[in-house]
Amino acid sequence: MTENEISHAPPSPAIEKVASWKRPFILFRVLQWVVAAFFALVALIMAIDIGKLSIPGAPVVLFWVALAGAIIIALIHSPPAFFKLPRVGKILAYVGVPVAIVLFGNYAGQMEAAYSKTPEGAKEAAQRAEEERQAAAERAKADARAKADQEALAREAADRKQAELEAQKPKVCQSLVSQVIGMSKSGDGPEIIEINDIAPETSIEPSEALRCSGKAITSRGELDIEFSLVTTPQGKTLISVHYP
Repeated sequence: MTENEISHAPPSPAIEKVASWKRPFILFRVLQWVVAAFFALVALIMAIDIGKLSIPGAPVVLFWVALAGAIIIALIHSPPAFFKLPRVGKILAYVGVPVAIVLFGNYAGQMEAAYSKTPEGAKEAAQRAEEERQAAAERAKADARAKADQEALAREAADRKQAELEAQKPKVCQSLVSQVIGMSKSGDGPEIIEINDIAPETSIEPSEALRCSGKAITSRGELDIEFSLVTTPQGKTLISVHYP
């Protein structure tokens, strides 16, 4: 193989694999742009506050330190600069991120405290407080309306359920007749042949789930009868029969 052939020979797969390892992963590049853009935005926000440095008590020194830190972090984290740094430089660049954030947070807190003591700052604070009060009042009204709507829906559901139960009572009374007649054949009272004019009663005892009344044709003649579903203290449901 001649020298010319060697110079034009394609790189081996192993060399291409090592070269691909050295190229930064695309998501890592995106991450670096995000970090750089974030601190560029921080620097821009701080630059807007330059006019406030004349306020009494403004943290002037901390402002310039935090601004310089944000600009430096934004520059060194931009991919063109970051990926040229040595390994130690990359580590130090990320160590600087929380430091810059702490500097910005301290500056923002001190500047806010100083600005709130000025007439303009006090006016803005009062306006924000009023807006928050109105927002809280609106939220309270909305919560009250929502609660009222829920209670109305609950009452409607309870009314529908009660109406359904009332509609089912006559059918339940009719279904108990055969059991009442069967009970009379083995009891000490009159034997019931049939029960007519069956209707649910509206006035019942607390222990009764349902009370029905009617006219019973018995071995002793026609008698008024009442039978009800009674729940015992043990939780059992029994049929109680009596003649008023």
